[in-house]
Amino acid sequence: MEETLALYKHFEAETGDPVAASNLTLAHAVLQQHGRVQDQMLTATEVAQRLKVSEKKVYRLCKDGVIPHHRVGSSIRIRPEDLDALSRQSEETNHHRGTKWV
Repeated sequence: MEETLALYKHFEAETGDPVAASNLTLAHAVLQQHGRVQDQMLTATEVAQRLKVSEKKVYRLCKDGVIPHHRVGSSIRIRPEDLDALSRQSEETNHHRGTKWV
């Protein structure tokens, strides 16, 4: 909280406008949170290792809409919770056949 207040005071001193300082402080907080979320997302390589499939297969599953994902430039990022949910769903669907969805 003290860090946020110090940041607000800095922006207010720089801009001379309390509303602009408030907006800049909020934008700063949002960008910090976005960075933390990005750090928590998995790459195609990490997903391939977890699923024990090739990266090419991961990209194909994403393209086909099987794995929810987000594009970051030309690469993809996958939230761990989406991958976990997909794995649970697959196990429930295929447990009687002894097969996996991949």
